[in-house]
Amino acid sequence: MKKKIFIAACFICYIAASVAIYYAVDNHIDKKVVRLHNAAIANLRSFFEDKPMYVDLLYGPYGCDYTEVPIPSPQEPTYNDVQFYIRLIDSTLTYSEATNIVRQNMKDKWEKQYGNYRKLYELDIAPSEEDKYGRSGWALKIINIHRGEFLNDYIETFLVYPKQVAYKKIAPLLYGGVPSVETAIQEAFDFTTKNEKSNLQFYYEKGSTYNLISKMESVVNNEYFHLIEDPENTHFYSSLDDFFGYKHPSSFEYGGMHNGYYEVVYYRTQPITYSIERVEDDVVQADKYRLAAIYIGLLTLIMLVIVIFIVKKK
Repeated sequence: MKKKIFIAACFICYIAASVAIYYAVDNHIDKKVVRLHNAAIANLRSFFEDKPMYVDLLYGPYGCDYTEVPIPSPQEPTYNDVQFYIRLIDSTLTYSEATNIVRQNMKDKWEKQYGNYRKLYELDIAPSEEDKYGRSGWALKIINIHRGEFLNDYIETFLVYPKQVAYKKIAPLLYGGVPSVETAIQEAFDFTTKNEKSNLQFYYEKGSTYNLISKMESVVNNEYFHLIEDPENTHFYSSLDDFFGYKHPSSFEYGGMHNGYYEVVYYRTQPITYSIERVEDDVVQADKYRLAAIYIGLLTLIMLVIVIFIVKKK
């Protein structure tokens, strides 16, 4: 009789212990997910501890074709421009009042960008990492990190290249003549990569981006988190020029280099971005089941040994 009571007690303890093991394993894996996520973020950020970006030479500088183009005229605001301003900035304005404000904003922006130009040349440059032929001008490859507050950190890689050369209205004779477009492109490259006044010069290093994403993947990837390329346009940018128009160009302005008599305008490509993503829930859940099965299996084995020992004991 005592043996039956003892076996029943063992069975109850076995059920209770199995339930406890299941929830303990569940809690352990959940904590492991958090720990590995934090580790992946920390390992990714470690690449940018000493500098916020990597700037590398993709190619160039080479010669390039170019065409003189008309200097754009100031634009008139469209109905959508005005409505967007009213909704976003000041809903108390009448349509006429908002139109005048948007028109003045566009005029001020045009004056700042084009008002001092006398000639404008468009460069026949559209760089791509995949296109290994027909390259012209120069292109820099940039990789940096965006540290998330509400979203996860992500890495972006994009190209910066010269797109326009604009000559200013100031008398060129004061500077001993006007350089050619080719010279302006070369001087812009030298300024960007060698001059301390350039925002990119400090981070410029040939070969610094070579296999950098692969190196990040090898350090970041773990059981539950991988650094993967985002779907196209996950982190999409639009130029300031298109703020009112909801347009999404494939490239847009990215500063430039200028002196007293000419300006080289840089563009940047839309970024390719990489984010830390968790593996499928099925993988995490399978780990919970596997670990729970191991511990419950060990518990079952121990319980069987105990029961057999009690049953056989005289």
